[in-house]
Amino acid sequence: PHIGHRMLHTLTIEDMQTWRAAVLVKYAPRTVNVAMAALKGMLRTAVEWRVLRSSPVAGLRQAKVVRLAAASLTHAQVALILRAIDDDIGARAAVLLSLTGGLRVGEVCAARWEHLNADERTYRVSGTVTTACGSRVGPPKTAGSAAKVMLSPACIEALSAHRAAQIEKRLANGWPDQGWMFVNDAGTIMHPNVLRHRWSRVADQVGLSDCGWHALRHTCAAMLIDGGAHPKVVQQQMRHSTISMTLDTYGHLFPARQDEAVSALDGALGLGRAI
Repeated sequence: PHIGHRMLHTLTIEDMQTWRAAVLVKYAPRTVNVAMAALKGMLRTAVEWRVLRSSPVAGLRQAKVVRLAAASLTHAQVALILRAIDDDIGARAAVLLSLTGGLRVGEVCAARWEHLNADERTYRVSGTVTTACGSRVGPPKTAGSAAKVMLSPACIEALSAHRAAQIEKRLANGWPDQGWMFVNDAGTIMHPNVLRHRWSRVADQVGLSDCGWHALRHTCAAMLIDGGAHPKVVQQQMRHSTISMTLDTYGHLFPARQDEAVSALDGALGLGRAI
């Protein structure tokens, strides 16, 4: 919208710098970088087709992205949330799916019953609902995100109760069975913004207004680490492509035991003092 009305040959480097500064005021650096990559690709094609002699955006630097520590909920805050939705079977199932399985909000909305194995307590993530054009199911965020995750016994129990209630409601309303785990009031696939809105109401109710749905995913990782899970286990549950991504995101949560580890070397080397 900032430069869509301009003819390609009139764009200058100064125009691109002005555009970059303008969008950085409104959008996050990561979002600006995605837009910049798309713009560079389009203008590079214009150069290849000889519509332009050179791309005015070729030398534009990426915006600096500052990685913030992932926000997670405490045990007490999780208890508050679960208590607040105790009477809402569907909400409890969705929250526990994200909280124990590490699913993102779009992945919860795209969840299908056929991908759940209750006996093995696994769920196979295979898609996510994107919001670019309505509610469209596309591939997960990354190739590595399409994978199985383990679910807790409480999550399986909540999903079973939700499925029974959903079948009863579907038959009462005459909805077709489309296989979605979570549906809207019309019986069709749920839009992520609907789930976010419902979450916001509960979060406001328990005094967690600044906490978004994504905190549930981070809480899953935090509680695994707190329980002593190996970093590789955390990587698998979070479906990160590399262990370095897991450590970059959650490394600050792993207990720092450098002093204990180095002190133990004396015993391993037989250098400990006899007492």
